[in-house]
Amino acid sequence: MISFNSFKQKAFLGVYLFLLIIFPLLGVSCQKNKQPPPSPNVSSIQADLEQKNRDEYPKVEFNRFGWVKIKGYLFQVQLAITEEQLRYGLMFRKELAKDEGMFFIFKEEKPRAFWMKNVPIPLTVAFINRQGVIISIKEMVPFDESSTFSDGFAQYALEVKSGRLKELKIKVGDKIQWGEFR
Repeated sequence: MISFNSFKQKAFLGVYLFLLIIFPLLGVSCQKNKQPPPSPNVSSIQADLEQKNRDEYPKVEFNRFGWVKIKGYLFQVQLAITEEQLRYGLMFRKELAKDEGMFFIFKEEKPRAFWMKNVPIPLTVAFINRQGVIISIKEMVPFDESSTFSDGFAQYALEVKSGRLKELKIKVGDKIQWGEFR
């Protein structure tokens, strides 16, 4: 048995036992009163962000429509021709049918870069040169703000539902035809 002869030893033992009993009680009482922070309402945050982005990128009207034909398959497309349409693209589009897309018509042939800011659906983009030959095909991920580059000079680009070109066995080197509905 340990003997505590001095007053200091007895005082130390008293304080030690007091703390040994009190601290766990304090911890338990703090935990009981502590409530988890409220979880954010994800749909509310997403709606706020979408509204902010819509304010930054006001809706652009696409009033010209056309078609793109590749290996006998016909896509119905919106034509992006003006600077505003070329910048806006498929932003905020929530769905795209397997035979729909957007056809980008640029004034000159040069290396191109696309991004997926504010685009909530996965897409495949085909970059096409002035002669109508597909020079590269790339998959793009929703909301990805990094650039997806063409593998050369392109004057046109076709965006369609992700994986659709692969499904149709459309590949680099295939030739396209396109036209406008009147």
